Amino acid sequence: MSASTSLYRKYRSQTFDELVGQEPVVRTLKNAIASGRISHAYLFTGPRGVGKTSAARLLARAANCLSEGPDKPCNECANCTAANRDIATDLIEIDAASNTGVDNIREVIERANFAPSVWNTKFYIVDEVHMLSISAFNALLKTLEEPPPHTAFILATTEVHKVPATVASRCQRFDFRRVPLDAMVARLEHICKQEDIPAEREALELVARHATGSLRDAESLLDQLRVFAEESITLESVQSLLGSSGSKEVAEFIDSLIAGDLATGLRHINRVLDDGLDLRQFNRQIVEYLRGLMLVKTGAASGESSMLDVTEEIKWQMRAQAERVTVPDLLRWVQAFAEADAGLRSTAYRQLPLEMGLVKAVLKPTEATELYQVRERSVELAAAVEQVAVTPRVQPRQPDDRREAAPSTRQVRPDAVAGPIHTPEPASPPPPIHMEMNLPVQPAHEPVQATTRAGAAEETEDSVELRSERAATDSDELRRLQELWGKVVDQINARAKPIAAAFRDNDRVRPHSVIGNTVTLSFRYPIQADRAKQEPSRGIIENAIGRVLGYPVRVESVLFEQAGGSNDAGNLAGTGNGSNGPSAAGGTARSARPAQSPYETTRGKAAMNIFGIDKFEDPQ
Repeated sequence: MSASTSLYRKYRSQTFDELVGQEPVVRTLKNAIASGRISHAYLFTGPRGVGKTSAARLLARAANCLSEGPDKPCNECANCTAANRDIATDLIEIDAASNTGVDNIREVIERANFAPSVWNTKFYIVDEVHMLSISAFNALLKTLEEPPPHTAFILATTEVHKVPATVASRCQRFDFRRVPLDAMVARLEHICKQEDIPAEREALELVARHATGSLRDAESLLDQLRVFAEESITLESVQSLLGSSGSKEVAEFIDSLIAGDLATGLRHINRVLDDGLDLRQFNRQIVEYLRGLMLVKTGAASGESSMLDVTEEIKWQMRAQAERVTVPDLLRWVQAFAEADAGLRSTAYRQLPLEMGLVKAVLKPTEATELYQVRERSVELAAAVEQVAVTPRVQPRQPDDRREAAPSTRQVRPDAVAGPIHTPEPASPPPPIHMEMNLPVQPAHEPVQATTRAGAAEETEDSVELRSERAATDSDELRRLQELWGKVVDQINARAKPIAAAFRDNDRVRPHSVIGNTVTLSFRYPIQADRAKQEPSRGIIENAIGRVLGYPVRVESVLFEQAGGSNDAGNLAGTGNGSNGPSAAGGTARSARPAQSPYETTRGKAAMNIFGIDKFEDPQ
């Protein structure tokens, strides 16, 4: 059984009048043939399946047609017949996708130097010329500029931007456009009539829309449909084969969208899915329909404009719908369903992206979260995080309830006070606090004075105890940071590998102290310390340490010499023994302070005053 000829080959354009939808190109070429002004090089560009190769063959045949009549090619003379039977030796077609190298082009150039054997002009048709290599284009340049006598080149491509400008400038360029819907439907009806194929016009319109301007795609689909359909090509058979819905279903969906009827729209989507139709195809039809509404609403599709490839019935329906919608709404809807197309391509939830697109489209702008609102909120959150970063983590310890309730119940014997009590004076007096407090009035005698001083000493003890708690907490945080240092390096390595390389070496970078939300790092080299203080390095380091510790931090950098050299690599090992233990870590955090004897502290001095001791002997 011999294979049958496909429809797109059987009904290839045999005359310029059969070249569908390319009237400007046809008119120019026919005038050139009539005047005998055939150029030596042409560049045909446009989408696939719109007639570029067919026009090239027509031009080659018309230029060598032996007929004396005005209509060329005649398809009856010997030259036309040889071309139609693909036996013309002077018509050479080259597929540049298969012959991309410079050697292939050199062979073409050598053969082009020979005179034509039968025709007056030898034609070379190079299809998909953009696939040639740069070397091949360079080899072809001189021949295109000054071709041999009686030789012409026709270059065809779908991606003209890949053709070098030096090549395109040596050719006459013709831009082929997509075939309009009405012209394509008329051509399909002609083919159905010639092949005796019963077909509904609505079915052919759906075929033409699915082809998106490519007549060859439409003819190939029609060839498939005549085998798929049992008796005649109906709208239902086309929808079943394509997995798409017709214009009526799309128009009903848009009606529910305009009315804001979310429930009806969701039911419509699930009905399309239950019918076994392709949701991506349905979504594309929605976007195309909304585009048509936008053209109608803005007046771009009025008059004789061919920007809207729909039937007159659909145009009237679009005009009615356009009166009920605004352009901003159309823009939001197109954006919502265009985003849904990307989700439908890769999602495992079938109709969910399309349903989310519908919900976004129906929601009013005040109900949806707009982009600028998200940006404003992000700025507020950043400011809040910055505020948290400068707030101490350790809150001041609340005073004991018993001390707060009865501050003067603790009595001190007068005979136990051997001398004056020296309490440290504050650097500056605290601001006055205007509060009405019902405090008991006590006489100003010596026991009360001693009690008041003892209370001050007690408050001093509380502040010392509070500082001790803070120091212990900071010491624990430093130890935790040292133990988790590897995770900090991993966090930095994910964003900046050069910084992480330095942080892996304990002899170059070490955690020095943790005081509140401030983390101090010690560096061996000044250049690394300076780099850590600058953005974006500072932000990367703070983000990494904050992620590991669990709260935002501010990082400061010092050198090993400034840190006193007390922080060694043993701290990062987490041993906790000797000078590398928690106490050493706390001492490291305050290495700038000189060592103080316990008898010189505020608590020690208070005890000496209370018990009347002028000097303690250091047991060491």
